[in-house]
Amino acid sequence: ACPTSARLFGDVHDPDSEASIAIHENGGYQLMPEWGTQPANHYLPRRKTRIQIFDDELERADNPLKKEAPLPAAEGETLDDVAY
Repeated sequence: ACPTSARLFGDVHDPDSEASIAIHENGGYQLMPEWGTQPANHYLPRRKTRIQIFDDELERADNPLKKEAPLPAAEGETLDDVAY
């Protein structure tokens, strides 16, 4: 059993099993059935969410890549000055 309920276990051939019901109700699918390997795993599509997220909520306060101002000029020689 999965403690977070991310995985369901059951007999996919039993129409009353929890796994079979989830596959049927949520459009479960097998990966690459055309290969004929008959995988036992079925995957459920991602659930759509109704949460609305705004751009300002996605910005990380601790983002090290955020440029707040131009970088100061380097003092002395740099690698670009001496590289051939």
